[in-house]
Amino acid sequence: MKTDTPCRPAHSPCEGGYVWGIIDTDSEFYKAEFFCWNEGSWSIESKLEGTDERGTFYFPTKKFCHRSDIVAVDIKLYDGHISKPQIDNSIGCENYYSIYSNITYPADWDQQEKEIEKLALEIKRLVAENKVVHLYPLAPIPTLIRLGFELQSNSKILIHQYDRMKNRWVYDSADETISVRVTEKARGSSGLVVKVSTSVQIDDASILKTFPLEQFDTVEFVTDPISIGCPLYNNGVNTIVNSVINYLNKNQSKYNSIFLFAAIPAGLSVELGRKMLKSIYSNVHLYNYSSGIYEEAFILNPIEKNIESHIENVVFAPEYSKNIIYLPIAGDVACGNISEAIESSIELFPVSRSILSSGDYYYLRAKGDSMVNAGIEEGDLVLIKYQNTANDGEIVVARVESETTLKRMFHDSSRKRIILRAENDSYRDQEYSDVDIQGVAVKVIKSLNPSRS
Repeated sequence: MKTDTPCRPAHSPCEGGYVWGIIDTDSEFYKAEFFCWNEGSWSIESKLEGTDERGTFYFPTKKFCHRSDIVAVDIKLYDGHISKPQIDNSIGCENYYSIYSNITYPADWDQQEKEIEKLALEIKRLVAENKVVHLYPLAPIPTLIRLGFELQSNSKILIHQYDRMKNRWVYDSADETISVRVTEKARGSSGLVVKVSTSVQIDDASILKTFPLEQFDTVEFVTDPISIGCPLYNNGVNTIVNSVINYLNKNQSKYNSIFLFAAIPAGLSVELGRKMLKSIYSNVHLYNYSSGIYEEAFILNPIEKNIESHIENVVFAPEYSKNIIYLPIAGDVACGNISEAIESSIELFPVSRSILSSGDYYYLRAKGDSMVNAGIEEGDLVLIKYQNTANDGEIVVARVESETTLKRMFHDSSRKRIILRAENDSYRDQEYSDVDIQGVAVKVIKSLNPSRS
């Protein structure tokens, strides 16, 4: 609360003045700053009893009963709900709303999927109402990755983790020094197995009981240290998530399916799911570890990926051709309007209907080397979903200053700037106050003969 109230305090030489104050409704003190009009200008009044040299006066007061904008979401599926004192201590106040997960446990994966979607909708509604949402998750890893995938990274949420050693929930109260070792093994497969070990080391023998691990390309992320609940704090979580997502963003277009095995804490599970953007990731199989074996729990965004790269003069069988449609190629689009380029296009390229969701699509032929680290090279065809909004981290077609470019987009809310970032260290970030989004990249179709582009 701010007050601008003329005053003439006792024992003060001021002719008049005002008090500027703040009431912190979640703590038990009040701070006021006194200013006076003295010889034609405002100055600090520090001669009042109880004020310091900066004219600041502190005194205790009672907490206020008010309508809180804080919401605690209890997603604890093990052994009942989280105690209120633990959440009080974690959030730092007592006045907040609580909602509880109704997700089924033990896991009925089909039923869970419906309940996860309902919970995600409720959380997104709260975020849209500008509530400060705190998540407290303790649930199976696939459940929480699936929830994060529904929330996506543009939802403003604080995700707490449970510190088993100290029996408390934490978010960002300490630094962690964590390094990540990445090990790849290529076998020329169309599927990629991803293993993430932070809490315990994943045992390949457990995977092999139910999954033909040796038939797929693999990438393994292992942290140092490896310990139960590691990482605990937000900066450690970001270290792991960025390592995994940066790798997958550059390589996921090479594969029809991704098979994810993770031994990670709850908060990291949610964050990992949030960073797997729906416009980019499909056919991601999530596995749950139970009784010494892994079982498939969910498939994120299950669609068929069966387009061959730049196949020309292909004759499709009648039963297959009904599942194929032809989309326009908007060309290189170094400048100009996408809509005009689509309308004037004389080139078409096939796509399987099963790849497309609702909405309109077109192809863009890549030009230059600014996106090579994302697997997009000169001459490649990029499948674009036509839309005028995008999430942070998505690759977008953006029109700026009468030119159209393909870049990864981020928002800098503190400076009210939009950042377009190349996937090539030779290029600098481009910053704008506004851009015209004309689509989001969905899939890359590699050119086998770049010289033809």
